[in-house]
Amino acid sequence: VSNLTSGHFYQFRVIAANVVGIGKPSDASEAFLCEKWTMPEPGCPHDLEFREVRNGSLVLLWVTPLYEGQSPVTGYFLEISQGDQSDRWTALNENPITDTRYKVSDLQRGQTYRFRVSAVNEAGVGPASLPSEPVVAYTRPGTKDIEIGVDEDGFIFLGYEAVEKNDESEFLWSRNYTEPINAKRTKTESKQKRSVLTFTDPSEEDLGLYAVEMSDTPYLSSSYNFTAEDLERLKELSWQIRNPLIALRSGWQVEVSERGDVRLWLQAESLSDSAEFRLIFNDREISSSPHHKINFNKAKGLVEILFDQLSEDDEGSYTAQLKDGRAKNQCTLVFVDQKFRETLALADANRRDVQRKAGPYFQEYLTWSVNEDCELLIKCKVANTKKDTSFKWFKEDMEIKEVVYDQESGVGSLAIPQVTKKEAGSYKAVVSDGRGEDVSLLKLQDGEYDKLLQQLSKQCALSAGPLKIQSTAEGFKLYCDLRYYISFLKTSWHFKEKRMEEARVKPGSSMQKVWIDVSNPSENDKGKYTLEMFDSKDTHKRYFELSAEVFAEALLEHQRLKQVAIAEKNRAKVTKGLPDVVAIMEDKSLCLTCYFDGDPAPEIFWLHNDREILDQTQFTITKETKRSSLTIHKVHMEDSGKYSILVRNQYGSETADVTVSVYKEGEKPPANAVEMG
Repeated sequence: VSNLTSGHFYQFRVIAANVVGIGKPSDASEAFLCEKWTMPEPGCPHDLEFREVRNGSLVLLWVTPLYEGQSPVTGYFLEISQGDQSDRWTALNENPITDTRYKVSDLQRGQTYRFRVSAVNEAGVGPASLPSEPVVAYTRPGTKDIEIGVDEDGFIFLGYEAVEKNDESEFLWSRNYTEPINAKRTKTESKQKRSVLTFTDPSEEDLGLYAVEMSDTPYLSSSYNFTAEDLERLKELSWQIRNPLIALRSGWQVEVSERGDVRLWLQAESLSDSAEFRLIFNDREISSSPHHKINFNKAKGLVEILFDQLSEDDEGSYTAQLKDGRAKNQCTLVFVDQKFRETLALADANRRDVQRKAGPYFQEYLTWSVNEDCELLIKCKVANTKKDTSFKWFKEDMEIKEVVYDQESGVGSLAIPQVTKKEAGSYKAVVSDGRGEDVSLLKLQDGEYDKLLQQLSKQCALSAGPLKIQSTAEGFKLYCDLRYYISFLKTSWHFKEKRMEEARVKPGSSMQKVWIDVSNPSENDKGKYTLEMFDSKDTHKRYFELSAEVFAEALLEHQRLKQVAIAEKNRAKVTKGLPDVVAIMEDKSLCLTCYFDGDPAPEIFWLHNDREILDQTQFTITKETKRSSLTIHKVHMEDSGKYSILVRNQYGSETADVTVSVYKEGEKPPANAVEMG
């Protein structure tokens, strides 16, 4: 109300009117004294309105006070009252807010609320506004939020659909609920119950909160905060819509057939009949020629280039350019350097292979393997053979006859039960007949031979049985049986996880066994023993737990064998015996000498035909340390027969025999006799 005079009292009445006429005036208001605002605090905000009323929230708007007080307004405090007449007010915010809008949350669905707002400046908080009209927290059925997206022309838009709309109501768009929309940067179009706000050229200048409401039901409005993330995402989508790509199911692929043909191909999604295609090779467009054929299947989206025989002139870049309406795409194959050379080499090899297979050929070339029995197997497989086809194997140009060849299956094989260094070398197999010849080579040398030894070592280790114990005269032996053992397989022994390197232990090996001897065993030798076998890649282990019971049995047997060994070492024995048969002429003297050993020194007895010689006239017996001799003086025919020396001590005895043949002068001695005298 304007044109009032300060210091005067005023009363007011309100009269309603419609198309029919004017009604009766209301009762007069209380007298109002018009005077200048002199309070330091700001006046009360006014015109409280609601937007976006939902089941649990709403947006409250208000207008700044007409009077700021002694300083500008710095913020606002809000209060809420539940019910349409309650005088109980509760603060909504602890700290003042600077906007003239506030989203109230955590409301109860279906409940009625009223609100009031107070302004604040440096002097303090001013009086509260008049309470708002009561409002019910309720979402009207069919209420929708603003959607954001990109239309089919690539423009970013905000869209809203009203619950209902009559002919008089209008869609009102705003920024921050109160600011007008920039008509130079946006375009608004409304049809029936839907309104769309389209951005002509969106940028960061357009970011912010956008709201839309119906002119007759503003409380049913909706809002959307247009963020930088939205802008970036939607501009990318906009570009894709304005510049659509033909989707590729597969990029360029390179294939080489068994016959040596080369096929370059790619596949896009299915294309229309009006689709176009160009193929660029090294910056110039090419088409089918006698050297290559180009196919374009629009229904399948397939592009392919077929080369009967690839050549060095075909090295370069191939770019397929596709166009179908507004959609485009292109894909480039850089077919150069190693990739091209490998393809060219494979195609040439496949063509040669086709020619090779016109006659007998190797379906599988020479290869080697090691089986579970630790045998070396060398084999190959030939095909397209006839009865007169020759199939031979060679090693260092020497033909191998031991090859087994099954003509029905075409498999030729050579089994080597035990590998030695002589198996290293170059092997060759040749299959030939009137149609042609094919050769397979296998160089079992250097690194390849080392691989063989590694595989063989592995199989030997896998063939190893469990560790066993055997008592000996010196102590005990732990051993393991294998198919066979080769020195390439490195072995080591461990006791209680520590390597055994004491002076009283001695490892050893043979063709089919590895072992370790432990001498002078004691109680400390009880525990876990491990044999590690290293094949240059993997370590294989075998274990033996020497328990107290097993140790006691082994120790008892060791002591028995030790006594047997002592007895064998010290028993009386003949160390250098007599010839089996000697011949001597009658009337000559014969001296027989024998060497012996034993501890204690053995007793010596000479026997004739198993009877001790006691005659000291014809026979002379001499005894020295470890040697004894028997001399027969002037032998007679009756002195022929068996002579023996018997050596004996407490640990045992031993006998050595000789047959003496006496012949007369002029006779010939026996052919098998050693002639004496």
